[in-house]
Amino acid sequence: MNKYKLTENKKEVFGTTLYQIETLKDFRYVSKGDLGGWIEKESNLSQEGNAWVFDDAQVSGNARVYDDAWVSGSAWVYGNARVYDDARVYNGARVYDDAWVSGSAWVYGNAKVCDDTLVSGNALVSGNTLVSGNARVFGDEKVMGSRTEKENIKYSNKQLQKTKQLNNSSDNIKTNKEKISMLQSLTNALKRNLSPASQKLYKAGLINGGLELTEKGSEELNDVLYAKHEKELVERAEEIIAEEKKKK
Repeated sequence: MNKYKLTENKKEVFGTTLYQIETLKDFRYVSKGDLGGWIEKESNLSQEGNAWVFDDAQVSGNARVYDDAWVSGSAWVYGNARVYDDARVYNGARVYDDAWVSGSAWVYGNAKVCDDTLVSGNALVSGNTLVSGNARVFGDEKVMGSRTEKENIKYSNKQLQKTKQLNNSSDNIKTNKEKISMLQSLTNALKRNLSPASQKLYKAGLINGGLELTEKGSEELNDVLYAKHEKELVERAEEIIAEEKKKK
């Protein structure tokens, strides 16, 4: 049974028709018959889990809210953005483009999270902060700030790395080319099938909130690579031994 339906209440926002949602049954945050926020289509909000859109919040485009996440206040999630796990987006926050907010992360105030940014773990992004580019905000990091006419605070990869170094909380940068390549492939795979894969890897401690391999993940990766290519390694070992015998 679906947990909500699109009502006949609708409004136009920048040429896009949004429909107010109504619950069809009781679940974690709401009761049957409660009116929620606004979505463009059913694919914007999962019919499963406890995910919900409250108040005057809006979800549109190809954006998705699922698992136990919620969007409230006058927040807006759009583009190809994803909000999932137990994440919260509220007040006047904006999450858009290909940005993802997951874990128990909160984005609120007038914060904007966009481009290919990932906000996860217990991270907090608030105020008038703009997090953009390929930035990663994870763990217990807090990105807060205010923007005036003369200030425009942006947290990019480079700036976040400096912050992590100052806080002595950065993960070691992997220099092994094969691991970097494997990590990139893993990240791309997660983007295609994010929720089930990332949750399993994260809960197992194989990746951190920034989708980077942990020390445990690196060890497991080496084991997987060895198991997958053991036959080739043995054959190569035999060739090396044979070559050494010829030299003697």
